[in-house]
Amino acid sequence: MSGEALAELVSLYLSDLRARSCPRHWLACRTHLQVLLQVLGALTVGELRLEAVLRHRAARVANGASNRTANLEVGALKAFLRWAVDAGLCESNAIQRLRMLPETPRYQRRIRRALSEDEIERLLEAALDEDLALHQARVPQFALWLMLLETGARWGELMLATWGDLDHEARALCLRASTTKSGRPRTVPLRAPVAEHLAELRAIQADVHGRPMVEGDRILQTPKGRPWPVCSTNALRALHRLLQAAEIPKRTEQGTVDVQALRHTYATRLVRAGVGLAVVQRLLGHASVQQTCAAYTHLGDSDLRAAIERLPPLRNGASRQA
Repeated sequence: MSGEALAELVSLYLSDLRARSCPRHWLACRTHLQVLLQVLGALTVGELRLEAVLRHRAARVANGASNRTANLEVGALKAFLRWAVDAGLCESNAIQRLRMLPETPRYQRRIRRALSEDEIERLLEAALDEDLALHQARVPQFALWLMLLETGARWGELMLATWGDLDHEARALCLRASTTKSGRPRTVPLRAPVAEHLAELRAIQADVHGRPMVEGDRILQTPKGRPWPVCSTNALRALHRLLQAAEIPKRTEQGTVDVQALRHTYATRLVRAGVGLAVVQRLLGHASVQQTCAAYTHLGDSDLRAAIERLPPLRNGASRQA
């Protein structure tokens, strides 16, 4: 089987993977492998060499890809080759010993920043203004940005949420195991104004579609009433439009504002409000508190000063002369 074309074997792998993984994971693997096949697809499995993968990875990074992106692509190829070896379709994994590139902040190409409270208000105002300009037979998009800011859910998790996942009475959104990155279900509580806005959104969607919304319908839909794709490219364009209207810079010295940055904003607001890191970790669905600390809390000098100002005053010695 080592003489079989790499592209054909990848196609077989993706067919098998589709039955064993969640749609989000399958789509990500397919995307990463498609990038690699553009360069390596003409090879047979037996012709694949570590040197070719190393050259491809170096070219990707040199052309602007981050270390993390390069690692995800190579990781997908590694998983495919492991599957091929285990299935007896390939004699060996040519890149088994390939080490991943470092992903510490020093090597990150895109540092995200959290929005300030003023920027959040301006962003949501811009979203409301854009909804008012929409045709009446369109689905408003204010809820999209509100939910990203109020749940901290990943884009793919939130876009796959249906009305059946929403518990109006408990004011909670259940993110199913099949849609989360961790593969574990997660329940996110909602504040009362958010739950009320979602009830209004459901009624508006019913008017747009000409029928009641059922449990299987997506909560968040495009202006035309279609499901948002799991890929956030279209949403990023919409966000850039809102940032421009709200006069919020996309990039500053502190970092970039993109769709994922709204998740960072959610985490940072929780920490600023005094919520413990263990609780923030559970709300975000992280495997560890260390992951939450490393990537999702953006605290500045004003936050540090506010923290020490909450300390009780020292009774002895602080007011004495040396």
